[in-house]
Amino acid sequence: MASTLDGGHGDDATRGSGLDFAELGRVSGIFNNEIYAGVVIVIALTILLPPFVMKCYFGRYGQIVAWWARRLKVMCLRLSSRIINQARAGQWPTAAYPCAALLIQQ
Repeated sequence: MASTLDGGHGDDATRGSGLDFAELGRVSGIFNNEIYAGVVIVIALTILLPPFVMKCYFGRYGQIVAWWARRLKVMCLRLSSRIINQARAGQWPTAAYPCAALLIQQ
C-alpha cells in the first residue's frame, strides 16, 4: 500500500478499519446485529458527510477561517523565533525542552 507522502491514498486504510472492527465485534459476539447496523451507519455517515459539510462551511466562512489561519501562523512564527533567541542566549533550558535544541540547530 502506498503512503500519503508519495501520492498514495493513505486514508483508505483508516476508513476501512472502522468497518473491520465493527465486523470483528459482530463476529466475536460483542455486537448484536442492531448495534452492528448502528455502528456501520455511523461509520458511513462520518465518511460521507464531512466533505459536504466542509464545502458548505468554508463556502460561507472561508475568508474568516483564512484570516484566523494567517493570524495564527504569524503568532506561531513570532513565538518560535522568540524561543530560538532565548535558547541561543542561554535563557531557555534546552535539556528540559529538546524541541528548543532542535530549533537552534536549524
